[in-house]
Amino acid sequence: MKGLSIKLVILSLVTVCCQSLWAQNVSNVTAQQVDKNIHISYSLDKAADISVYISANGGNSYRELKQVSGDVGKTIGPGRKTIVWNVLEEMSELVGDDFVFMVRVDGNAEKQWKKKRRAEMPYNTFFTLNAAYSPLPQWSYGFKVGQAKNVGWFVSAMTNFNFKGMYKPLVDGNFYLLNGKHKTARLSVQAGLVVRPCKPLYMLFGVGYGYRTLTLQTYDLHWYSYPARTYHGVDVSFGLLFDIKRFALSAEVVTTNFKTVEAKAGVGFCLPNKKKNR
Repeated sequence: MKGLSIKLVILSLVTVCCQSLWAQNVSNVTAQQVDKNIHISYSLDKAADISVYISANGGNSYRELKQVSGDVGKTIGPGRKTIVWNVLEEMSELVGDDFVFMVRVDGNAEKQWKKKRRAEMPYNTFFTLNAAYSPLPQWSYGFKVGQAKNVGWFVSAMTNFNFKGMYKPLVDGNFYLLNGKHKTARLSVQAGLVVRPCKPLYMLFGVGYGYRTLTLQTYDLHWYSYPARTYHGVDVSFGLLFDIKRFALSAEVVTTNFKTVEAKAGVGFCLPNKKKNR
């Protein structure tokens, strides 16, 4: 095999979009010899199918290069890209000073590229510790755990760890001697849907059972819930979770029976589930 001899004087660099209906553009095309290969670099503004051609007569005629690797072929994403041409796999030598390389955009691959990116997202497991505040006023604490690729699931639980007087309401007509002490009670258990529109973002939709109340203590140290400040029934939540380099941040809004509202925030981690990502 002869050694590679390349005298590259790129007189012009041509880019062609074969379907002008689509708005993909190639720009900043450059070519340089690296060892026994030629690296053809270009910038692409939208995902596209890419092929590369060479002309040895200044652009009068072209033939497609076959022994290429890198950012060439189907559904190449946007950005600065490089195609590597293995010259000696395709011809014995390359000598001349009138070569023109043409990087060609074929069709609209934007949808296919987005689908490919979504398919490449790992199946992640996430876990967060949460705190929530309601203007009753009331604080509660809990956790959330779930898994998602493009779509997934989660479960969560919240409480303020006070259970005295829950489900023991004050009854009209009965006499209670209150000592002035009061607390709040909170319980929430949810399961929900995770939708992942892009790699760092998860959308959370949850539903379950929620209970919150104001409890009062009597002089005989019994606790009772106050019916006028008791809400229980369907707990509904909506929120977002962000995966920032495996560090999870979440923010949600929760309502109990659509009568109260609380803000919930969480911190935790996201870990790729390698077994499920195969």
